[in-house]
Amino acid sequence: MSFIILKCIYAFTAISLAFLLFVRVLFDNIFKGNNKLSPIVAFIGGLFLLYTLTGIILCIIYPSLLTKLILLMFAISPFIIGRLVNYKSLKFYSIIQIICVILSIGFVVIF
Repeated sequence: MSFIILKCIYAFTAISLAFLLFVRVLFDNIFKGNNKLSPIVAFIGGLFLLYTLTGIILCIIYPSLLTKLILLMFAISPFIIGRLVNYKSLKFYSIIQIICVILSIGFVVIF
């Protein structure tokens, strides 16, 4: 039962994260230099943290080694992508992050 609840928390967090990242990419000009939107950016950071923590916990709980490795890659993907990004390629890597988050939702729902 707790496994299903944890999967639901992960899926909800990932959906929220994908939506907010999409809004961030779509309205990039609004977020530049606007201090009023900093709570939204901080919330995105919190969602990244929750996404990673629930992904790692799910990784520990899953029985199959291959499933654990795939989920671990999805859970730490924000940090891997974050090491590659610079200001000029932010939009491109943000789209890759959105795709990774959406793929992780599908993975958790299917397995």
